[in-house]
Amino acid sequence: DGAAAADGAAAAAELPKSYQQFEREWAALAGGSVVSRRQWLGRLPAAQYESLFKESLTEATMSSIVGCVHDAILPGGAGGEADGSAGGFALEVLKGLGSTRRFGMLLMFLDERPKAAVRRIFKALQGTGQGASTSLQQKWEVK
Repeated sequence: DGAAAADGAAAAAELPKSYQQFEREWAALAGGSVVSRRQWLGRLPAAQYESLFKESLTEATMSSIVGCVHDAILPGGAGGEADGSAGGFALEVLKGLGSTRRFGMLLMFLDERPKAAVRRIFKALQGTGQGASTSLQQKWEVK
């Protein structure tokens, strides 16, 4: 039983190998807690977003990821906490999403709700003392 549990933990820790795998696993977490979604998404380094998403990232997926970051970093949100680890998590995800090939187009078509969430995330980052770089803010069109 211990070996099976270890195998299950190792499989859970594996990074998605394709966008389709990411989508399946991310969708399975949709009804889960902010903490579980943050932990799962936090395993994915910013440097791997571009190769994982390639040309497949959609507005809906980007919006749901932004929503997770928003809820994770904002105090009083659904399990959010404005602390250093939440700030680091937010920066990693924002950098990762910003590195994807379709990012500019997706950002242009993003609804106002996720755009407002992004502005609140950047404001919360300033409050944690982990303000985002000017280039990252410009990429996300946050002034």
